[in-house]
Amino acid sequence: MATADERRGQRGRADDPAGQPGATPERRRQGRHRQTQAATTGDPDPDVPAGSAAAVARTHSRVRGRPVRRHRGPGEQPELEPQPPVRAGRLRPARLRVQAGRLVLAAPGRGDRAAGPAGVPVLAVPADPPAAPGCPPPTRPARRPVRRVGGRRARVRGTGRVPVRVPGGRSAAGAAVRAPRGGLDPYPTPAHPAGRRAGTRGRPVTDLPRVLVVTNLWPRDGSYRGVFVEEQVQALRRLGYPVDVEVVAQARGRADYLGAVPRVRRRARTGGYDLVHIHYGLTALAARYAGPVPRVLTLHGSDVRVPWQALATRLGSGGVVARIYVSAHLAERAGDPAGIVIPGGVDFTLFQPLDRGQARARLGLPPDVPVALFGGRPDLALKRYDLFQAVLRELGERGLTTTGLVLAEPGQARADVPLKFAAADVLLMTSAREGSPTVVKEAAVMGLPVVSTDVGDVRQILDRVRPSAVVTGPDLARALADAAEPVLRHPTRSNGRQHCAWLDSVRVAERVGQVYQQVLNRA
Repeated sequence: MATADERRGQRGRADDPAGQPGATPERRRQGRHRQTQAATTGDPDPDVPAGSAAAVARTHSRVRGRPVRRHRGPGEQPELEPQPPVRAGRLRPARLRVQAGRLVLAAPGRGDRAAGPAGVPVLAVPADPPAAPGCPPPTRPARRPVRRVGGRRARVRGTGRVPVRVPGGRSAAGAAVRAPRGGLDPYPTPAHPAGRRAGTRGRPVTDLPRVLVVTNLWPRDGSYRGVFVEEQVQALRRLGYPVDVEVVAQARGRADYLGAVPRVRRRARTGGYDLVHIHYGLTALAARYAGPVPRVLTLHGSDVRVPWQALATRLGSGGVVARIYVSAHLAERAGDPAGIVIPGGVDFTLFQPLDRGQARARLGLPPDVPVALFGGRPDLALKRYDLFQAVLRELGERGLTTTGLVLAEPGQARADVPLKFAAADVLLMTSAREGSPTVVKEAAVMGLPVVSTDVGDVRQILDRVRPSAVVTGPDLARALADAAEPVLRHPTRSNGRQHCAWLDSVRVAERVGQVYQQVLNRA
């Protein structure tokens, strides 16, 4: 029987004398010295035969210059591998590949190599192998472009397009909509950039900008005040724009035009918005100090024509990046004939042609009586309900008794509005002034003939709509009656839906979205 010393001597004949528990201290120091010398000079370990499995494993098991543990064969203990010689350049580990149905070892940066021990094929291929026939060569992914958002540099996710540098130190990630030369064009083909981008304050958002709408025109308590702003917001949301609304004044009173300044400023700074869209000039005062966020102002009519409102608009619109007018006539009145003109849109899904007889039956109207529709609120002097009644009296004197129907009623559901357009024979527009009257567009889309005074952009809207008429003159009651009489005696529908397709609220929202993208590219 072997003694304990003999058994320790047999164990001392293993590959690594420094790792033997029975080795003397001197023998362990010699083993550690031999490991260090092999790691720094690249000299092979004399205890490991060349071409053996241990040598191959030591050659291909280096990871970023750190020693890795290797398991030996059955019955052997794991040991710490020595370091390979450090060479110039980046150290890349070996890779495994599948070739001819077998898993083979790929040495980095080497040519073909012979088979390893025990018939195991060892194939060393270049670090970047050539592409297979018919496939594009591998390329390094491009760096994501950088966009400056809120004073920070933010990566644009999911796109490899080169950023478009714009004045002011900002950039857009290859924006599909760019500002043309000579100013903003509100009518190009709509297109939105693809992918995602990083939002302000580290908040990930979609590729469309986050918008805060500040307005004093918003439907409240069953009223239709500012319904066109609400429908534009809904259309933008259908297109994917994240839009929030801050209502100024209205129930809070006129003092809120100044009282809302800190409220709007706080919300614009903390909400992570990319852009502030102001509807109506008086509201610009509340958003005047919203911070570094770009501001877009839409002017609707009285904020340009009424002197004191025009003054308040000028005071609040300092620093506004873009102005949108709801009609070309309004842009000329404001001294900005080259301004952006985007009229309010109409919800084509809500305002669809309906059967005239069924609509009258639901509203309780006789089927054969001429019906003229008044498109405003009778209590508003601006709408001139007295002129509407004068026209009905003039028609009655001509033997054409006409029933008047009021479109706007307190507490009326929005879904009931198309019924009145379908039941009426003509819309009588008697307003003294308008910007871009929504009721005229809705009537045209419903196929209802329109007879109107020459206000706002009514003439442009009804340019090719037949039958319809725009009248002027000193005696407006007689002129309106003359234009409405043929339509009331021989009821028919107009071709307005065909020629007013450009007023679809979705298409209008796309134009507004183009302005947003152009502003962000320029701001």
